Parts: sequence; structure tokens; C-alpha cells
Amino acid sequence: MTTPPLIDVDDLAALLGRGDTYQQETSKTERDLKGQHFTAAADIHKLLTPLITTPTEALLSNAEGDIHALAAIHQRLFTTRFLDPAAGAGNILIGALHSAMSIQERLIDSYRAAGATRITIEAQELRVDAPHLSGPVRVPLIQPSHITGIEIDTHLVRVASDALAEVTRILVARLHHCVDGGTFISPSPATIRAENALRYDWSEAWDNYSGGFTENIIILGNPPFAGAGQRKKRGEDIDHAYTWSHEHVSKNGKTSIKPVKGAGMLDFVACWFLRAARYISGTGARAAFVATNSITQGEQPYVLWTRLGELGMGIDFAYRSFPWHNGAGEQAAVHCVIIGFSDQSVCGMQAA
Repeated sequence: MTTPPLIDVDDLAALLGRGDTYQQETSKTERDLKGQHFTAAADIHKLLTPLITTPTEALLSNAEGDIHALAAIHQRLFTTRFLDPAAGAGNILIGALHSAMSIQERLIDSYRAAGATRITIEAQELRVDAPHLSGPVRVPLIQPSHITGIEIDTHLVRVASDALAEVTRILVARLHHCVDGGTFISPSPATIRAENALRYDWSEAWDNYSGGFTENIIILGNPPFAGAGQRKKRGEDIDHAYTWSHEHVSKNGKTSIKPVKGAGMLDFVACWFLRAARYISGTGARAAFVATNSITQGEQPYVLWTRLGELGMGIDFAYRSFPWHNGAGEQAAVHCVIIGFSDQSVCGMQAA
């Protein structure tokens, strides 16, 4: 019997209704002016597969039949936190929540396959009972509050917050059908910060969390695209200049604080790469963004990756250029890439 995929893309697509509705109700011209390029389920899957799905599949295959080993994977999943610093209508965060909850459902199936005879929910924990265990195994349930985002558009903050709340209700109801009893008491909600992600402190994005950026943190998103001319029209030059100024630039063994030379040519999306790199430098956290393919062409890669390299960044995985499309049935002239990166001195991941 073939094992079903860990993440069902069609199932995810069915949950992205709010973001798709926003796109259908908002003119393409208005979205283009704001640099909003919403992400379809298939492309969200491309982001999540190397970040969480593939590593978890490997762990699950090694833990088959061992409830304690499965519980360790469950605990690790519980501590994972996701941040989308360009949340938009919340599609990517919905994908992250869907992935985490789907893996949790798979773990419940694996507990049963390993001999569990009763699996129940006690408040915010899962209790696993099996005759061969000396006592019940308890693991914390996935908390939606571990999923958070930052979005400058206040209307989209409301859209994303409502969408995440709705999807949480659906996924929690599904969880209840997977167990033998109990109720998940007051799961803490996912949050979207109404802030400018290029000025806001990303480490403050989660409620009741001050653990900093560790190997349990995943940054992912589809930030706005805009060349130099578009930035001026949209009034984003100030944020772009702010992001790339006052960098600690090393040259000939000396470090000075000054703007990165050539940064003015970079697409606006590069600002999110730099800010993510600053936060995850020296940590085991990982990041991955959808971006316009212009950042991989001409002089832009040299400027961008020289600075990211100074911060220890290396590419973990990448998808070649593909035409962008969204859930509203549109396909634009822009072509995208997806690039995952981390501090190679800490993570040392293999490029996929």
C-alpha cells in the first residue's frame, strides 16, 4: 500500500479561499501598485517541502513503530515557529499551519500503527496510551500562535487574521475526528502584526515568546517586488534606503558602517532577504522566499549575495525561474524563483 503524501496540495488549495477572494475583489492594477503577488497552493508547497515536509518524512521513516521516537518528533514540531514578514492575505501562513497540523494527523496515525490503543486530548496535550508502555505518553498539541506574520496593509491584516481563524477552526475540528475523545481547549490564535516589516523588530512578532531566532524558527514568504522605478512611484525608496544603509561592511580586514555599494539597483524584495539574513546569522534558523527572478540576473546577485555571504548565508535549495500565477486564475508577466538560505556555518544543509 502506497503511503499518501504528507501534505495534500489539493486540500491546501481548498483552504485558501479568503486570499483568493481578496484577489478576485481587488483589481489587478491596485495589487500591482502595491507589489502584491499572491501565492498559489502549488508554490506554497514548493516553499514548505524542503523546509518541513522532506525533513519530517525522513524522521518519520526512522521512527516507525516507536511511540517515544514519534513523540520526540511531535515535540520538535510543537517547538517550530513560522514567520511570514510579508503576510499579505495569509496564504503562506495558512500553508504553514496546514502543514504542521497535517503532520500532527500523520503522527496520530503512526502512534496507532505503533500499538497505541487510545489517543485522547487533555486540554492542550495529546495523551497516547498503549499496553506495552509503562504509562501514557503526553505531547503538546500544535499551537496556531506559533504561526505569525507582519503586514503593512491594515485591510490585508484583517483578511489574513480572519482567514487564519477560519482555517484554525477547520483544522482543529479535523483533529478532533482523529482522536478517541477530549477537546482541544482554547488553542491560542495565529497573529498578524500591522507593521512595516522593514522597520519592525521581527523577534517581537510572536505572542509570549522571547526565545530569539533558533533552529526552530522558519522565515518564509512572498515579499513585494519592485524595481527602482516602481519603488519611486510607490514611495518605497525610503524603506529600501533605510534597509541597506548603516550596514557593517567588511573589506580588507576592516569593518565600517556604511550603505552597501550598488544596493540601489536591487529589487525591493531583496530588502527581505537582507533583514532575514541579519536575524538568522549565527543561528540555526532558516529562511525561504519567493522572489522576482531579476535578483538572480545581471549585477544584482553579486551585490545581494556578497552582503548575504558576509553574514554567513548560503543557499540551501532553489527553484528555477517559473511564471507567477495565483489562486484567482491570473498569470502575470513576472517570473519568479524560490530561494531557501541559512547560515552555513551553523546549518550546513545540502542544496536541494
